[in-house]
Formats: sequence, structure tokens, C-alpha cells
Amino acid sequence: MLRGKYSMNAKLCEALEKGDLKTFEKTLGECPNKGEVLQIGPNPLICQAAIRGLKNFLGVIMDADPWSVTLVDSTERSPLMLVALNGDIEAITLILEKKPKQCANKILFNQADKQKMNVLHLAVLSGNENIVENLISSGGGAGCRGRDSRGLLPLHLACSKGMVRSVALLCETMCAEGGGDVGFDTEGCGPLHLAAKEGLDSVISCLLPFKDQLGLLPGQKDRQGLTALVIFQCKCLAFFLTSLPQEWAEILGHESVAALLRPISPPITSAANAPGAQGVAAGGGRPK
Repeated sequence: MLRGKYSMNAKLCEALEKGDLKTFEKTLGECPNKGEVLQIGPNPLICQAAIRGLKNFLGVIMDADPWSVTLVDSTERSPLMLVALNGDIEAITLILEKKPKQCANKILFNQADKQKMNVLHLAVLSGNENIVENLISSGGGAGCRGRDSRGLLPLHLACSKGMVRSVALLCETMCAEGGGDVGFDTEGCGPLHLAAKEGLDSVISCLLPFKDQLGLLPGQKDRQGLTALVIFQCKCLAFFLTSLPQEWAEILGHESVAALLRPISPPITSAANAPGAQGVAAGGGRPK
């Protein structure tokens, strides 16, 4: 009996690999215990279909076993998490429509992978703001407070990626739930620090109206002893220096450049490659 289940699963895997939906449906229809066959292996068939974006296969699998939506792959990611990371809004809609009514959206939204990321973390990583908005609306804000292994909320990731709409919506959602400090990552960086490191003034402007409700402290220092304002100023300076023509950098002088670059934190050390900074690294002096 056990051998029969694995044999059926192997046939289904082969049909999925080939994209042969007709054979897949026929084989699945012949299975007396569809649920058991579909969940065999470290990467269940529904997860394989999700990661490949095979919506027709997803639909067939969920029609046969709606509860397969709760299965996870070897990274502990559910089908919903996988399609969110792929930025596939149609697949997200399909999964939420076909899941069992008894399975609340919040259950799916609070599932976490091996890195403790939930579906909102992965949606932000996809870079698709429409998906983030869709998931927040569908889940009633579930997952907004989930922290990954680095202590990051979906909000922190959205700040780093410059997703202004998502940042605003995540802030509004958390404030509607009562606010509270969003905290810092393992490097002592909050949302303001992360936006500042990327030079994202639009994200910083979006965050500041929520600073009291979400504990976004502009004067808070990270583990390097730098505030978000200092980081942002250094980022702007680094951009300015890397834009300077070589002659201007020489006129400005290597010692002056060194003094200006001194506060820059490690993530922004790319400024050391600026025209005026190269002489400092080489021990050059002020041009005569």
C-alpha cells in the first residue's frame, strides 16, 4: 500500500515537471487517498506548483485536497508564502479563494519559514506593493508584527527597499491595532536607520508622522553609535563625493574629505572609493 502511494506521487511529480496537466488530473483522479499522496516528500506537490507559478496545477491540487494549502516545503514555506515571494497576485487570490473556510487567513499569514519570515516579509521581498496591500487587506493586518531571525518586521524590510506605499500602509495598520514600539534589528537599527542607510528621504518623511505611536526615535543610536540623521547626512555626502569630477576632489583636498567622511558607518564605506577619498586611503596630502 505504501509503495503504491509513492508510485502515484512519482507519476504526479513527473506530470508536473512536464507541465502535463491532463495526465496529472487523470493520475490524481485514480488515487484513492489523494491527501496522503499529495503530501509525500519534503517538497509537497502543491509547493512545487506554487514555486513554479503553475496556477492550473494549484487549482487541481486544492480542489482535490483544500487543506494542502497548509503544507510546507523543506524551507518551511507554505504555498501562499511561495507565490507571494514570486509576486504572483493571481496565485495568491486563487489560494485564498480555494482554502477551507475553517482555515482562517490569520493562520496562513502567521506561518513562518526557517528564517522566521512570514508571508508579508516575503511579499515585501518580492518588491510588489500591490501584493503587500492585497495581503494586508485580506489578512486584516495579520503578520505585520512578525519578526524574522534578525528581528526585522515587514516594515523594516519595506523601509530598506524604498516601498513608500507599503511603509505607509504597514504603519497605519499597526497604529490601528494600538501602535507600540516597532523595535530594532540585531544591529540596533530601526526603520529610520534602515531608510537612512539607503538615502531614502521619501521613506523617512513617510515614517516621521508615526514616530510617537510606533516608537520611531530619531535620536536613537545604532550599535555603531550613529543616529538616523547622521547616517542620512553621510549617505548624501558619499553620493556627493562620488559625483565629484577628479579636479574638484583635488581642489577640495584629501584632509578635508577625510574629516567629512569620518562619521560614516560601515554600511556606507563605499564612499571610500570616491575620487577625493582615494588619496586619503593612500596617505596622500593636500595638493599644492
